[in-house]
Amino acid sequence: MSTRLDERTTTELRDLLEVPDLPLALTRAEPSGVQARPVPPNALGPAMLGWMALVFGVCYLALPTAAALVGLYDGVLEGVLFNLPPFVLGTFVTVAVATAWRPRVHTDVHTARDPVLSAAAGGLLTWGLLHNTAPFLRHFPDFAGGELFAFVGVNVVEMLLIGMMLASFTRSRLVSFALGGLFQLLVFGLLAALIAI
Repeated sequence: MSTRLDERTTTELRDLLEVPDLPLALTRAEPSGVQARPVPPNALGPAMLGWMALVFGVCYLALPTAAALVGLYDGVLEGVLFNLPPFVLGTFVTVAVATAWRPRVHTDVHTARDPVLSAAAGGLLTWGLLHNTAPFLRHFPDFAGGELFAFVGVNVVEMLLIGMMLASFTRSRLVSFALGGLFQLLVFGLLAALIAI
């Protein structure tokens, strides 16, 4: 038995069921046909705040606690207290800029992951350089082997998660790379300012 319906039968069936034509926006698009769409500022801000709260919970609470339980990390509470103010301030500045900028958010999960990896790479490169040159931070050679592995691993996860958000604003690898680096510069600058006060 054939499952194909001719045009006349399809029209009669639609009329019988009184199903209106669906607007294009509600029909399923092919992966290559998904377009970037503007997100209202009142939706973008809460979405970004929620995502960054998740990032903080995972990367500053859950993963360091898990690493501490197996002896690879020390000072979870001190780390939270040290990183919370610049992270929160950096998040609010990022949300304010994005809300004012009103980027077209790319929500297609089928697109290439290059922009996400580029944003993460830009952030990690900036983080690595600043972390090893700032006088108020421990440099990588000061860490024990397992502790360094856990510390770097948590930061890789953090920048991949943040990179997912930043890369949704652009499909350009170069722009994504720059956004990742700028986010780290912002957080480090706020941390340095808070320490100087």
